[in-house]
Amino acid sequence: MDRTPSDLTGLSLEEVARLGEAHLDGLFGELDATWARIRSNLSPLQMVRRHPVATTAVAAVAGLLLARAIRGRGAAPASAPARQESVGRTFTHSLALALAGAAAKEVPGLLHRGLRRRGGQLGT
Repeated sequence: MDRTPSDLTGLSLEEVARLGEAHLDGLFGELDATWARIRSNLSPLQMVRRHPVATTAVAAVAGLLLARAIRGRGAAPASAPARQESVGRTFTHSLALALAGAAAKEVPGLLHRGLRRRGGQLGT
């Protein structure tokens, strides 16, 4: 790639504007293509296929946090001030609800894909 600056003094303003637009269009085209590659490589399904053990570990930790928050055992130590304890419980509860919501959102799609792979038959 040539790093020397181009001599634009012989161009009209319209030509410079068209040149700038062409470069911007090319730049945004490359950014769109890069974004599409990133999205396809980092899709949840691809991540599960590439890293099944890590995905299982993350799901297990999320399940434990959810169970802990639902049971109310996510309290701060007894020596902590009451305000800090309530903030800790609120954060843990919010995190657990967010994880549960995200998981619940994905369950129908997972069930649908699983049934499609089995030919629509349950329990076989």
